Amino acid sequence: MSPVKQVVLKRGQSLLEGTLSHCESEEATSSCVVELRFDERTIIGKSEDFFVALIQVRRTLEMENVFVLIYGASKNVWPSAMARSMGAGLRAYKMTMGKQALKTDLVEIFASGPDVQPCTVSRRIQR
Repeated sequence: MSPVKQVVLKRGQSLLEGTLSHCESEEATSSCVVELRFDERTIIGKSEDFFVALIQVRRTLEMENVFVLIYGASKNVWPSAMARSMGAGLRAYKMTMGKQALKTDLVEIFASGPDVQPCTVSRRIQR
């Protein structure tokens, strides 16, 4: 696993602390693994890229109305096809309506910032 990163999660108006790590496994199909730990729980997502593995973790969290406050879970962030295929989905673009995404808009999906806008997976995919 990658170094453990401290993350903040939001449940209603409460903030929770957790840890997030990711690694590439030896399995041929689901080689990207994301692991989130909080409240003495562990949630794991596995997929062909880290962004989709993170979506799996987020879907589990959403059933409990919990959101992880990182760029990969923000409503205005999405990886390009190239970022997913060549970079395993570790980086994505912060997007602005009506503006071309630039290299300066790239962010690490497991990083956080003041402009993270948590949303459900289905809400992000619909846009």
